[in-house]
Amino acid sequence: MNIKKDFFKKQSGFTLVELIVVLVILAILAAFTIPAMLGFVEDARSKKSITMTREVYTAAQSAAAEIYAQLGNVNVSGNSNPNITLIKEKVGTKIKEITAGDLDFKWVVTGEGSDTAANRKQDFIEVALRYKEGSTYNPSEFKYPNSAKVWFDRSSGDSANYVVKAVWYVDKSGNYRTIILEDSEKGISTTVEKIK
Repeated sequence: MNIKKDFFKKQSGFTLVELIVVLVILAILAAFTIPAMLGFVEDARSKKSITMTREVYTAAQSAAAEIYAQLGNVNVSGNSNPNITLIKEKVGTKIKEITAGDLDFKWVVTGEGSDTAANRKQDFIEVALRYKEGSTYNPSEFKYPNSAKVWFDRSSGDSANYVVKAVWYVDKSGNYRTIILEDSEKGISTTVEKIK
């Protein structure tokens, strides 16, 4: 009988108080680390959005150079010139081809007639000509998932050469809008906005 009592007295383990103390310490550590980890995740997502926007920007520069080589002498004056739509379609198609696999745009939007961003809703590349610095553009209206808008204009040094003036991109989740903007005074800037 004494052997049983001695056996039970020699068993060691954690008391309930010790277990509660350990759980409290773990809860305190979690309270500090989880928000930090979420911040890292958000930061990584915004950086991914920047990377994708830069891919669109680089593809747009390449497309502009190629289309200039093909159609550099085409007249694009006026507002209802069919050559403008032709250039938009060719540039948009080239950007779509270059970014295939990473961004998977499904449509090229020219903004002509019913071919608008509002009608497509997502997975498109929209091309525009004649970006005017200082004009009011409302990026908050551009909120379509996995979609980009690219503005081209004529180079001031060579009036026939097309240059990329601005790129807007909304990531695949529709949570981040990234804007790359070329300003003649400030240079190229990149902005990331969280879409609410």
